[in-house]
Amino acid sequence: MLGRSSQFQWSMGVLSLLGFFAADQLLAQQESRAQRTATSNLIAARVDSRPIRILRLQHELARVQRTRKVRLEAQPALRAQLLEQAVNQLLVLRYLEYSDQAAPAAAIDLAVENLQKRIAQQDQTLEQYLKTQGLNSAELHQKVAWQIGWSRFLNRYLTEKNYQRYFEQHQREFDGTQLQVSHVLLKLSRDADVETVKRQQAAMAQLREQIQSGKLSFADCAKQFSEGPSAQQGGDLGWIQRYEPMSEEFSVAAFQLQKGEISLPIRSPFGIHLVACRQIKPGTKKWQQVREPLKEAITQYLFSWAAQRERTRVRVEYTGAWPYFRPGTKILVTAAADVEPCP
Repeated sequence: MLGRSSQFQWSMGVLSLLGFFAADQLLAQQESRAQRTATSNLIAARVDSRPIRILRLQHELARVQRTRKVRLEAQPALRAQLLEQAVNQLLVLRYLEYSDQAAPAAAIDLAVENLQKRIAQQDQTLEQYLKTQGLNSAELHQKVAWQIGWSRFLNRYLTEKNYQRYFEQHQREFDGTQLQVSHVLLKLSRDADVETVKRQQAAMAQLREQIQSGKLSFADCAKQFSEGPSAQQGGDLGWIQRYEPMSEEFSVAAFQLQKGEISLPIRSPFGIHLVACRQIKPGTKKWQQVREPLKEAITQYLFSWAAQRERTRVRVEYTGAWPYFRPGTKILVTAAADVEPCP
């Protein structure tokens, strides 16, 4: 048995050890809490000094992944797309404010008040709701301001006259027109560096020059240089419509061509293309038959137009803590070391 003195020393040693473990656990908890706080405050980008927090983007990413499976290699591009959408939304909101078309403060306050009432009916506090949404109070008001302001803006421009006018300006995109196209493809990864992209674009421009000068036919060019599955068919892809089956970048370029024309080098998720229009089969649909596609196209046009207009006036800054596309390009930047200040 231990004597009283030995028992006392042993007990004090245990207490000291327990105290050490307790202090260590408390420190770990404090570090974890500090880490969570730091993460919630990390900024992916700023638009006219307005921050876009990574926590908000993480919640949006989780929402997307609940609806569809995203391959691991495609995740950086998806993250960049989510950030680009958030940046453009803030730019449009800034445009609405600048052009005196923003939601009135009273309307925003009323909407937030009504939201609080709905939350309370579900036995939830506003703070709990914000946490589940990955938002803070300022971002909530910003979100409500966007929803009200953008809805009013669309109601102003989505008129019968504008439906008809947009259809007439982009008729081939909506009337069911089909194009018979061919292409030459030089493959390029999404995260290719700037120099690689420029080198491939220059190579494709030289090929286009040879075709235009008659030194090389488009079909022979495809057979010799294209890295796509259609190479041995002279690049023939058959008939396409405006929104299927090709990528948006490819389709936009193709539907700007007339019969016999060849596009400038364009970049898609698959690489760099030259697109040739071989035949055109005109469509017969009227604008009244394609209201929904027209609405989507006009909405996207207005969104892009307002965002681009505001980019010339305000500063957009990417921190590099979240993947983003280099401004004006689809070049993916994933490392903080590659961050460049935006004008």
